[in-house]
Amino acid sequence: MVFGGGASDNGLYIMNRRPTDYHLPLLAGFASALYSVSAIAYIGPGAGLGMIGSLIAIAVVALIVVLGLVIYPIRLMRKKRREKAQQSDNA
Repeated sequence: MVFGGGASDNGLYIMNRRPTDYHLPLLAGFASALYSVSAIAYIGPGAGLGMIGSLIAIAVVALIVVLGLVIYPIRLMRKKRREKAQQSDNA
């Protein structure tokens, strides 16, 4: 599949690629990650504290989402029961 104009046009050409075309770059990326030399450097406490703060924030958001998914249907059921009880009391 080719997109673009004619042969003289400098349009955008997108060619279909085989899945095997991506093996070499992936292999090179994994090899460079596995055989990298560790750097002996002092980062300082700021990066670690920032990461811990971010992890705590993500955990709190996940907890709020889970509680919301659990509590919201319970609130709806209680509201329906309350409305049904008020309708039966008024009737």
